[in-house]
Amino acid sequence: MFGQSPVVQFAKPLPSRKSVSSDDTLGEDQVPLLEDKKSFSDAQAKLFREKKADVADNRGLALKEWFSLYRCMFIVIFIPNAIGIGFTLAHKWKIGQEWSATFSLSLIMAALCARSEVFVRCLYTTLLFLFKRMAFAGTLWLIATMIELYRKGDNLVHPTLLVFVFLASFILVGVCASAWPSLREHHHNVFENIHRYAGWIGLGILWILVGLSDTWDIETHRFLARRLYRKPDIYIAASLSVLIFGPWFTYRKVPVSAEVLSNAVILLRFKGGYHPGLFGRKSSDSNEHYMCVVGQGDFTRGLIADPPTHLWTRMYKFTGLPLMTSFFRSGLYVVTGSAIGVALSIFIQRDPKSKWHMLWISGNIEPTYGTTVLPDLREAFQDEPEGYYDEVITIWDTRVKGRPDMINLIESIVRKNNLEVVFITSNPKGTADTIRGCNSRGIHCHGPVWDS
Repeated sequence: MFGQSPVVQFAKPLPSRKSVSSDDTLGEDQVPLLEDKKSFSDAQAKLFREKKADVADNRGLALKEWFSLYRCMFIVIFIPNAIGIGFTLAHKWKIGQEWSATFSLSLIMAALCARSEVFVRCLYTTLLFLFKRMAFAGTLWLIATMIELYRKGDNLVHPTLLVFVFLASFILVGVCASAWPSLREHHHNVFENIHRYAGWIGLGILWILVGLSDTWDIETHRFLARRLYRKPDIYIAASLSVLIFGPWFTYRKVPVSAEVLSNAVILLRFKGGYHPGLFGRKSSDSNEHYMCVVGQGDFTRGLIADPPTHLWTRMYKFTGLPLMTSFFRSGLYVVTGSAIGVALSIFIQRDPKSKWHMLWISGNIEPTYGTTVLPDLREAFQDEPEGYYDEVITIWDTRVKGRPDMINLIESIVRKNNLEVVFITSNPKGTADTIRGCNSRGIHCHGPVWDS
């Protein structure tokens, strides 16, 4: 469609700001222009409050939702570590006193493994839930190590070691504090910057700390390099570095063609096709693939305001949430607004044996997505019997039909086709309401945990 030039081209003229299509479901039309940063920030905060999931009306249900697998895993990981730290600080567990730094490094290493895309994709389990728990437990063990070193005092421990263990603890506590949900949601850029830059600085300090602590000989009061390789800390630190810096070596600046569909949606085309199941990426042929991006933050709104000709991207990509559909024989994927980008690869690059259905609820679907997304979606079903596309794909335009009774609509599709499960990708409020409604009618429903 775009030829060989990386220069940005448009499949249709860019609509005016007053007449552009918008998305009822996600509230994209309520977002002000990027140029007015204060208004944009205020509007984003307002939208967040509106989209935030409400607490369940029933106390029993609210307690059940609060005491989720997410928090159960926190308790399972936190309590044993808290007990171990307590016995260590009380000088009643010698192993904890001798190996507290190694425990800290090991837990932080496990946390990064749980967050590493390569590692998670290899196991493909619920390891993401372990990330915060292990990171938090590792931070507590590092604090316990600091307390023990300060107890010994500078008579037994070199003052430089005391300084760096304090710095490492301070940085890790700051990183953990910045991940507090309300701070992360309202000041996401601050959260991202702290995690990125403080994490890198902390890794450097960690290397210095490992080098100092593992080479320091209390008896001779000297640093002995030959002691370094005898403890596992140096090898764990090396593995941490590979996990953190490894993905950065796969980044490349690649040409991209951009198609602005509205003031809230942009289509980004990249060279080369991809196998199905990649998060947000879909490929209709072997020559290119594209991403459907909604402008919900500073970066994505910037892409729409100033369409790029090149972008930095990882050259090695892994399957994500869409691949979970292969775990079930049949199901219904419900998406609202531009969240269609998450589910498209399942249907555009569909398995002919797939028995998955899709319900897409949005506003101005045909004017916004009629040039690329809808034709590609229909083309994926061209070899099927006549009428099969309309049977499998349900498109509900809120500007034409109004807002649907979501739960009744989902139930009718599920019961009619005898489907096993429902996946929902929407905003937090829409996701929570849909999961509760489906569960109340005996329909298994799954959605994102909103913990990025």
